[in-house]
Parts: sequence; structure tokens; C-alpha cells
Amino acid sequence: MNNIPGIPPNRVSELCAELVVQVSDEVQRQLANDASTRNLENVRRAFLQMDEQVTRMGRLLNQERNKCTPIGRLAEDTVLEILRYCQPAYDLHNPPTPKIPHVFSFCTRWRNIALHQPELWSRISLPIHPNLRDLFKDRNGTHPLDVHISNAQMLNASDDAYQRLGVDFVRLLPRVSCLCLNWESTPQYWGISRLPNFMNVFVGGIPFVSLKSLRVKIESENSWSPLRLNTPILRKYEYIGLLSNRVRVSTTNLVSFRYESPASQSVPPTQLLDLLSEFCHLEDVAIKFSPALPMNGFHHAPITFPKLRNLSLDCVNLSEVSEIMRHIQLPSSANQSFIVSQRDSDSESTFERFLRGFILHSPSQIRIFGFQSRLILLFTYEGGSQTIIVGLGVSAAQLTFAMFAPQHNRLSSLDLDITPLPSLNALIVALRSFRLLTRLKVCTTEPDFERLLQALEYASVVLCPALKNIDCSGTPVRTDRIDQFLEHRRGRGAPLDEVRISQNYVISANS
Repeated sequence: MNNIPGIPPNRVSELCAELVVQVSDEVQRQLANDASTRNLENVRRAFLQMDEQVTRMGRLLNQERNKCTPIGRLAEDTVLEILRYCQPAYDLHNPPTPKIPHVFSFCTRWRNIALHQPELWSRISLPIHPNLRDLFKDRNGTHPLDVHISNAQMLNASDDAYQRLGVDFVRLLPRVSCLCLNWESTPQYWGISRLPNFMNVFVGGIPFVSLKSLRVKIESENSWSPLRLNTPILRKYEYIGLLSNRVRVSTTNLVSFRYESPASQSVPPTQLLDLLSEFCHLEDVAIKFSPALPMNGFHHAPITFPKLRNLSLDCVNLSEVSEIMRHIQLPSSANQSFIVSQRDSDSESTFERFLRGFILHSPSQIRIFGFQSRLILLFTYEGGSQTIIVGLGVSAAQLTFAMFAPQHNRLSSLDLDITPLPSLNALIVALRSFRLLTRLKVCTTEPDFERLLQALEYASVVLCPALKNIDCSGTPVRTDRIDQFLEHRRGRGAPLDEVRISQNYVISANS
């Protein structure tokens, strides 16, 4: 028989049997001595009390049994991390529903952990039922709040509903550390349901003394007077909506700004540069916008970002991004990210001319990936900074490698995961500039790889004289062709160390 160490076998059965006998004897004795209605009621209440005690004992036994399961043995810190992970994420595109996560009541132990962690009750979504609001406030204590406000379910609500929303928000305002505003247009264009009016009525000039992160999404096709918020310690600001409706904030301590224009709004590069000039002291800037009609050059004062660490421009046309970058001066240590597309009027060489500007800064590593109608390039520079370029509607067939400039080439590592590779002559011209290249990785078709080997063997001078390793895993190759190529390199006085043709198969030059 299985038993718990320290508890003699059959002890539980003996205790239960003794209890049953004692209860039965005592009931019979009570009924024999006094069968009055009052005494019967006392006996009934005694049974109810015993029933509650037995129920509590059952819960206790279940809790002790749960400690023997793998999930019951999780450390409290691990359980707390799980509870944090299961909290609702506040997404500007999907307003959350006010609720307590089900995992908080997974079991008694997890519930007790949740109840004693104020941070787990710091995310409040407004509007919210008063009882749920008070519960969150009581369990949160004085922990900074992460508040999400959405009027998505209030588009036809009365002013009274907005009054309750405003009162609830102002009560929380001094402790709001992160604020997410998701506001949609309402039929009452001039009423309190309009965001500037709502904020002016309930907030006015009250400073957001704890606010460090602000995210705003305004879904409106109409422009309104700018809304200004007093945010003295704000660090991060994200805005989605019409540029003219952007919420103005205090930028003294701001380090990160992200902006996304609606698909219906076209933003001219001049307006985008005006926007960037307001945030030239930041460290992290990301812009996603729909480009306006082509502009044949424009004038704008240069913008210098002395502290910038990351710049991202998403979904801009090649002509616009080239003009924008011509007016921006960045630190050499800044990381850059671009998602660009070609207009029908752009020539096939437009993309390579755009790339040439980044290659002139002498990257030490370049990785090129192509799939479907998309080309991805990753440039890594000696200082550790990176530039990522995603070309939409651009294929590998458009690359001639004319972008590589021999006078500035310090490339040591090159990854090519594209099909097709350029022509033989284009490969030879490009390979002439790779005098410091030591590592080459290629994933392509067998004919394209053969053309690359021919280019390395073709010229009268040794191309890529520092090359030591080739990785062609993922490319169909013949080992006798690799042997032939290695012999050729040895004969030219530029031997390779190895060629990797699969994950587990390496041909060494010395074998």
C-alpha cells in the first residue's frame, strides 16, 4: 500500500472510522435524550459545521497534493513570471477588454501570489465597471499604472458616459506611468467626445508627473486644433494618425519617437523632415508612412541627429528615401532600417544606386537574401552598427553588383542567398573589389554557383586573394568540381582552408 512517509499505514482509515462511530453514537444519544424540534435544529447545525470542516480539509488535501505535481513545485518567481506574461497586452490596433486574467485563479497558490503582487494589478483599461476599477485600485496599492483608454464602444454614448470616463481617468492620472489612447471619430464632432475637448475639460494643464510612455492612435479623417499635454518626464512617444492631429508633448526628456501615418494620408518628404527636425535630439526614431506623389528634388535645411542610435523608415519609395537621407546627418554608430519600394517609373539601377551610398561607408559584412519579390540586405560595419534594407518589388535579377566600389571596399564576409547571381562579367568586376574578403557563403542554384567559381578562376589576376572559407551548404555541388577549384587556388598561390558543402561535410584544402 502507498503511504506518505511519517504517517503510519491505515492511520487515515482508522481516524475516519473513529469519527463515523463517534458521530453516529452522539446523534443517537442526543435524539434519545431530547427529540424536540430545537434540539434537532442544533444537531442539524452541527452537521453543517462538520460538513464545512470536511470541505476545508478536502481543499487542504488538494493543495498538499498539488505540491507533489511538477507545476506545483514551480518556484514563486517562476509563477510570478508566468502571471506577468499572461497579462493582457495593450495594442493600439486592438483595444483590450477590462478583465482579470483567468490564470490568476489557476489554483489557490497562484491566486495568493497574484493577490500579493501590486504590479499585476497595474494595467487598467477604461471605461471600466466601478467595482472592477475599485478592485484593481485596492490591489495595486501605490504601484505605477499602465492605463489604456478607448472610446471604441462609446461612439454613440452620451456626454454622461464621457463624464464618468473623464472622472475615472483624472483620479488615476497622478500615478499613470504608461498611457495608451485609442480614439475614434464620433458623430458629435464638436462635443466632449472629441479628444481635444475631452482632454481640455478633464485634464487641462494638469501635468502627467509620472508619465514615461505615451501611445496614441486617432482614427479621424478630420483635422482639429492641436492637443498639448504637459509631460515633463516623458521618455517614449508613439503616434498613429493624421500628422496634423498629432498630440504635442514635452520633449525635454524624450528619447524615442515612433510615427505611423494612416494609409489614406500621403506625407510629402518636406513635411516628414519638418517632423524629424522636432525630434533631432532623440536616440530612437521610427517612421512608417505612405509616400506622396513623386517630387523632383526639394530644398530643406539639413537635420543633424547627434545622439541618434536607431533610425527606421518604413514603406517609402526609393526616390523619397534618397532625398530624405540626403538631408539627414547621422552618427557613424547609428543603426538604420529601411523598407523601400520602387515606382514603376524607377529604372532597374535605381535600387543599386541607393545601396551604393551605404557600401561607401565600408561595411565589413554584407548579407543578401532574396525570396519572391523581396530583397533583404544587412550591412554590418566595423564599429558594430548595422543597416537593414528591405526592397519590396525588387528581385535578385535586378542586381548587377555594380554597387560595390573597389576604392572603399573593406568587406571581409559576404553571404549570398539569392537566385540568380549576376552575369559572369558582372561577377568578375565585383570580385575584383573584394581584396579583403576571407569568408564567402553562397546558397543558390548549381548553374549560378558554377558561374561564381568560373568568375573566381577566370581573371588574369587572383580575385579575392584573402579568401579562406567558402560555405555552399544548401547549394547542389559536385565534390570533383570543388577539388578542381581548390587545386586551381593552390596553383595560383592563394589556397583556401576549406569548403563546406553541407552542415556535416567539409572538404579541407589539405586533405
